[in-house]
Amino acid sequence: LVLAIYVKNIFVSLLLISGFFLYKVSTVIVLLANAVSISFLLTLNIYTTGEVWYFLGLISIHGLVELGALMIAANIGFQRINLKTRTQRLALRNTIVLILILLIISASLETFVTPLFWR
Repeated sequence: LVLAIYVKNIFVSLLLISGFFLYKVSTVIVLLANAVSISFLLTLNIYTTGEVWYFLGLISIHGLVELGALMIAANIGFQRINLKTRTQRLALRNTIVLILILLIISASLETFVTPLFWR
């Protein structure tokens, strides 16, 4: 389960980063789709259970780390990076490693910690 969540998040991160090559269109589309899906789930939860704080608490356990990693990936998608410069290549590599580490932490939290708080 951790691997499935991790692979899904890596795919989303790659889509966000691909805006670097695709004139930022894919980054904007993925960010909008993510915002719509989270808003839909929050609205659905409000109308079905009315427990907004419980839902936000469950989401925030892993969501803060996951959304942080996705926002860093989106930042790469929006930037203008010269891949011919060694320092910018190294900075890009280090940033991608940071994203991968954050996604591992997020997938682990989502798999092992978030279910502990389900009612």
